[in-house]
Amino acid sequence: LDDCWAGGRNETGYLYPETDHFPNGMKPVVDYAHSKGLDFGLYTCGGTQTCVGGRPGSKGHWTQDANVWAEWGVDWVKMDWCNSEGEDIKTTYAEMSKALNASGRHIHFNMCEWGLENPWEWGDDVAQSWRMSGDHTGIWSSTKQQIAESAAIPPNGTGQPFGWNDMDMLETG
Repeated sequence: LDDCWAGGRNETGYLYPETDHFPNGMKPVVDYAHSKGLDFGLYTCGGTQTCVGGRPGSKGHWTQDANVWAEWGVDWVKMDWCNSEGEDIKTTYAEMSKALNASGRHIHFNMCEWGLENPWEWGDDVAQSWRMSGDHTGIWSSTKQQIAESAAIPPNGTGQPFGWNDMDMLETG
C-alpha cells in the first residue's frame, strides 16, 4: 500500500489510517490480504512527511510505527527518503531497522534512498532490500536506465541471500 494511506497521528503519536478509505482501521485490510494467502506491505518515509501525499513520516516515531505495524500484522515496510533534511541516511535507516526487529514480528524492510549512498555496500546490515536507483517510469528509456544502473554495480554488491538490490517496480502498459 503506497503513499497516502496514513490519516495522521493520534494524541499519543501513533499512526492511524485514512478514515475515509479505511473506516474499520488497517487491521481488517491486512487480515483480508492474509486470508487470501498474500503478504501485506505498506509505505512510510524517513522524514517528517511522505514524498507525495504529505502524510506523517516516521521521523522520531520509529518504535511507535514499527509496533503499530506489527500489531496490524504488516509483513513488509518500504521506507522512502523525502523531507529528511538534516538526517543521516545510514543512521535513520538503522533506527527503523532496530525498531522493526524489536517489534516482535518479522517485517521485511525495504530502504528507498535511490542509491544515493551505495546501499549495496551497507544495506544488508540494515534491511532485506534496497532501492539502487531512482524511480522507474513506464517508458522504455527508463527501463534501459534501470538496467544500466544495475549493471554498473560491482558483482559483490548485486545481492545475497536475504539481501538484494531493488530496481523499483516494473511498469508496463
